[in-house]
Amino acid sequence: MLTYSVLLDAMDACWRATLEGTLDFERVFDRGTLASLGAEPLLAERALEMLESGQADIACYAGDVPYIVIVVDDVVLRCLPGGEGAPHAVIETDDSLVDSST
Repeated sequence: MLTYSVLLDAMDACWRATLEGTLDFERVFDRGTLASLGAEPLLAERALEMLESGQADIACYAGDVPYIVIVVDDVVLRCLPGGEGAPHAVIETDDSLVDSST
């Protein structure tokens, strides 16, 4: 996942699945989003638990991230930005030209 935002519901689902061992999770935040994550005690605690599980990697990109990209198995989701960090629309594809894992 490459993202400029932390969506609470999505973070909660990823946190649960990571701790259950059903999700290998890699997330790249931009600098501002990583700072906001650290400012929220519950989110920071869950991110630390995810890292300690060995099922997650979290990284920071020094520049701005203008959109959200999520890769789940062989499906790529490109989220189009909306208000308050939530996406307006999502484009989904399983085309191998887009999927970076093939």
